[in-house]
Amino acid sequence: KFPETGHCTWSYSNDTRVVLANFHSETLHHDDQNFLLRMMERDDITVISEGLAGNLDQSLWTVGSISCRIGSDFHHKIRVFRKNRYKVGKEEFEQLVETKEWYKMRVSEYLRYLAMVCDNQMTRLDQ
Repeated sequence: KFPETGHCTWSYSNDTRVVLANFHSETLHHDDQNFLLRMMERDDITVISEGLAGNLDQSLWTVGSISCRIGSDFHHKIRVFRKNRYKVGKEEFEQLVETKEWYKMRVSEYLRYLAMVCDNQMTRLDQ
């Protein structure tokens, strides 16, 4: 049963297994927060929330700010992809395939990795 706080409109689709939380108040009610967190813990549904990020301070969402605040924290579910190269006739193809492994790394290490990937892509575009 959905909370009825007046701060959020909740809905659920059996077809897509999506819970939609439409927050229409600047105040996050305790019951809505608890229900949202419980739904996010489930692995059999997808949760989409709207309206929660409307009043976020943009200066907090920079790479430097994130690195300062949580750079030393570990993120425990890093998805890993490997390049799979193959030939069809004389043509060579490359495909990224997700591995079954999960890795953990510090947020600051992940941010350095993203910067490296971005730099490599920019270098390739310049050539």
